[in-house]
Amino acid sequence: MGGVDVHDQLRLQRYSLQLCIKYKKYCKSLFLGLLDLAVINSYNIFNAARAARNLPKMSHVKFAKQLHLELTQVREED
Repeated sequence: MGGVDVHDQLRLQRYSLQLCIKYKKYCKSLFLGLLDLAVINSYNIFNAARAARNLPKMSHVKFAKQLHLELTQVREED
């Protein structure tokens, strides 16, 4: 049950795209919800992989920043 609780906490209390942006069309809100789901699942898998290699967990904010930089292919110096 711990995985479900962590996912719900991150999705509802942190930086949720679905909760930040409101659309009249349900399909756009559904897309943002699925995008939130993918980001949070990737964060959980990333931290599980780091734990398997005895590395410390990365915070959700740092992970989101790194993901943003990698998706836009921007270096931090730019």
